[in-house]
Amino acid sequence: MMGWVRRHGYWLLMWSSMLALAGFVFVAISLRDEPVGPDNCRQDGVIPAHTVFLIDQSDPFNVQDTHWVNQLISSESRSLQRYGKFTVLAISRDGGREPLEIFSRCSPGAPNAFTFLFRNERLTEQDWSEKFKLDLEERVADVMLNKQANYSPLLEHFEAVMRRPDFAPFVENRRLVVVTDLVQNTPRWSHYRNGADWDDFERTLDYSAAKKFENVYVRIHVVERHNGPDPQALREFWRVYFEDIGGGEVDYVIDF
Repeated sequence: MMGWVRRHGYWLLMWSSMLALAGFVFVAISLRDEPVGPDNCRQDGVIPAHTVFLIDQSDPFNVQDTHWVNQLISSESRSLQRYGKFTVLAISRDGGREPLEIFSRCSPGAPNAFTFLFRNERLTEQDWSEKFKLDLEERVADVMLNKQANYSPLLEHFEAVMRRPDFAPFVENRRLVVVTDLVQNTPRWSHYRNGADWDDFERTLDYSAAKKFENVYVRIHVVERHNGPDPQALREFWRVYFEDIGGGEVDYVIDF
């Protein structure tokens, strides 16, 4: 046995060294800095992930609300992989079909994603704050406190998200995160006026969202309003929209 080890030990050591070197090179390539534009996004057009965060500010928020929403945004954006895109939208004030875009930028790499071999933790934190965090928090607070919308075109805005070229199926990891009371309220359809029965909605508007949300994870943080429609009926309405009809996956988080 010892003779075999002596005869073959050299080659075993060589192969082990070569495998270790190959692994190191692979890690170095995967963590290297890619050429990016002013929005931190890769110049080659690759978007490894995209999280869209929609704020429904059709009802008033206060300063305390901005704190917990920014905590949600911080958690979502820090979990995003490097060069993944993070977009924050809000309800358009005039009830239009297109949401108000208040932030859309790719992550320079969250501080918790640094590696001691290639990146400095302090510089990564500084880069994150300057290029991403500070500007994002200011814009979120401004839209929540100063830009209350008169309508709540949730359905139209969800459709607009799915039309975005940077949220197309070629993006592997797509998340839609929403802070809302779940109430659709437009002249075309209002949960206050028409109720929250999906069958009535579908018959009235001849609507179909067939498979639009395949491979999209939807997370809804529900802000329940005491003077609104039945919360359970609203959750069921949107579950049918996203899952049964849309082909996606939806989770509800009851924040208030």
